[in-house]
This record gives sequence, structure tokens and C-alpha cells, in this order.
Amino acid sequence: MKEKALAEALKRRQLQRSEELVEVLKRDGDNVTLSDFRRRVESLNDEDMILSYITCSSCGEMFCSYEDALLAAETAGTVDEWFDNMENHHHR
Repeated sequence: MKEKALAEALKRRQLQRSEELVEVLKRDGDNVTLSDFRRRVESLNDEDMILSYITCSSCGEMFCSYEDALLAAETAGTVDEWFDNMENHHHR
């Protein structure tokens, strides 16, 4: 997958799961609406979308470099394969 294809696939994944994700955010005290959440996701550029998947939302630590995320995408045909390639990159 190229960078743009990866970002688009991750964005689609976020949008498909948006109802579930908004409920989690609301439980955590965020007052976001479903339409606001979807607007936020749509407004992210490719790099920010990918960074959102390799950066811990709690502490801001990156699980891997942006370049490593793109390298993992090179051999992935789907976003699921990208996640498989990223298996060793996790929060410590």
C-alpha cells in the first residue's frame, strides 16, 4: 500500500467504527457528537491519520517512526495486513 491508500483505509476504518468510538469518548468525558467526530476524521490529512494510529493517545509516545509505518505498508495489500505487519510495534 502507498501512503495515501493506507491513510484512506485507516480513515474508512475510523468512520465505519465512529458510533462505537464516540460512545467510548463520551464515557471518558468527551462531549463529542457523532457528526463532530466524523468531521474531525474527515479533516485529517494523510500524515495525521497515520500518526493517529502509531501514537499513544494517553501519553503521546510513538509506537514506531512514521517511516517504519510506511515500510510496513509497502508489503501490505490491505489495512488488516498493515496491522499484522505492525504487530511488533506496540506501547511499552
